[in-house]
Amino acid sequence: MISFVEAQYLPSSTPHELDQAVETLQARKATWVTLTLAERIALLESFRERLIAVAPRWIDFSKQAKGTLHLNDGEDAAILGIMFRHLSALQRTLTHLHTAHPPTPSHFDQRENGQVVADVFPNTLADRIIYFGVKAEVWFEPSATLEQIRAEQARHYKHPDQAGKVVLVLGAGNIGGLLSGDFLHKLYGENKVVILKLNPINQYLGVLLAEVFAPLIERGFLQLAYGGVEQAQYLIQHEGIDELHMTGSDKTYDAIVFGTGENGRANKRDNRRQVTKPFTAELGNVSPIIVVPGEWSDEDVLLHGENIAAQVTTNAGFNCVTPRVVVQHAEWDKRHDLNQAIELTFSQASPRLAYYPDAHQRHQAFLQAHPHAKQFGTDKNGLLPWTFIPDVDPLDTENIAFKQEAFCGLVTETALSATDTLDFLEQAVRFVNEVLWGTLTVTLLVHPKTWANPTLRQGIEQGIAQLRYGMVTVNLYGNTSFVLQEIGWGGYAGATPNDIQSGIGVVHNTLLLEHIEKSVIYAPFDSILNRQTPTNPNFANVSQRLMWFEARPTVWNLARLGWALLKS
Repeated sequence: MISFVEAQYLPSSTPHELDQAVETLQARKATWVTLTLAERIALLESFRERLIAVAPRWIDFSKQAKGTLHLNDGEDAAILGIMFRHLSALQRTLTHLHTAHPPTPSHFDQRENGQVVADVFPNTLADRIIYFGVKAEVWFEPSATLEQIRAEQARHYKHPDQAGKVVLVLGAGNIGGLLSGDFLHKLYGENKVVILKLNPINQYLGVLLAEVFAPLIERGFLQLAYGGVEQAQYLIQHEGIDELHMTGSDKTYDAIVFGTGENGRANKRDNRRQVTKPFTAELGNVSPIIVVPGEWSDEDVLLHGENIAAQVTTNAGFNCVTPRVVVQHAEWDKRHDLNQAIELTFSQASPRLAYYPDAHQRHQAFLQAHPHAKQFGTDKNGLLPWTFIPDVDPLDTENIAFKQEAFCGLVTETALSATDTLDFLEQAVRFVNEVLWGTLTVTLLVHPKTWANPTLRQGIEQGIAQLRYGMVTVNLYGNTSFVLQEIGWGGYAGATPNDIQSGIGVVHNTLLLEHIEKSVIYAPFDSILNRQTPTNPNFANVSQRLMWFEARPTVWNLARLGWALLKS
């Protein structure tokens, strides 16, 4: 059995190996298209059993790579739980198609402007229990009709491209679950075979992915490649690669599409693309949290202050949904209390290895721009202090805090002066839409008494409609968008290569919907899910039990998970 060190330092793929991998996929791409639904479902079942077998090593490898052997297993168990959930959600949809029943959603609605909205979550009794009070909708592009949406759901199964296609997936380096999420969507959602080029940061997961998805690899439907920029460039230009997908940075996307340096900037300015193959991407965000002022108790302030900081500490801050800008009402009497609650949590949080490349340089750039930043911990031995930068001037619209994703354990706060809550909402929506970079995810925190006020509720709903983000979460944080596989994962619809923002296209999307504009998730203000963070002593227990429930969804495992949640 290969060790972590051996997995971490596997040699880069040679041009000959890459040619062979692409040749294999080209030879098998049409066969994948003709695979029956029953065969595809059987493959999903086999992946589940194989993932169960490698789960302990997955957690061990991840903890060694991220320097978290001193921490509990909660984070990596949660990622595995999401991977199991993805397999289950895909299987449900394919089973519906196999039995000729239309897959969920069964209920569609229309907004006053005619825009179609679908209820997509919860779908099962277990989801209603585990995610009590949580509801998710998919909002479709305004031009899409209900008839068109129904007709084009699962279109790659209704009208398959018999020739097939080969997609290069450039894997994310931060979250292992993104790797399988990306290539399974291309395989099962779009009927295309895949070569996954692993990121050097987490290429140690390649040997485990090879075990889990061996049936795909052995039959020539999936191939793995290792290496860095050289291997990526070779594959991008390869005549056997039909399409591209990546999860990562907009800077990387621009470098691929337009080139680098002054020449790349000129190409982008003049819209001269060096790569014209179809290219989907998910590219991160300066993720905002809009704190809607209201009658918050001291306990409310402590709960959400801890949650905001805990989201920043998750995966050491190397998530594209990590909170980056907390947007508050300058005159709200709880504003400074919330800031203090964030600081308190940071002061008590365990240090984390800054394992992602260039994290120290990005952190230093923020400190240079904001010397008053508050730091908790020390900058040594590969660690970075948790960092909070309050009171960033909202009129300084080109501030690094608003234009650059920190991608480390850092969050900022800004405050907008407003006459009342409705005025603040209007300003906050305009601010995050027009000033902050990215269109991936935004969170609103809304107290139940605020929701109960008809005038304020109307203002909040109007704000939700106006937010130009792929995922809008109310009273839950952006990572919930990644957990619920039924919604699309990607930036707000309408991005172009010249203005890529948080990317083009969606992945996950296990309901196989088309024309998605954005998704909206609602939850209670004091949802028990908000307590499931690394700062909660019970987090590991809940995460592990959730993982095993998603792996084996039995009544016994559901009861064990429910008990763990009640103890939180």
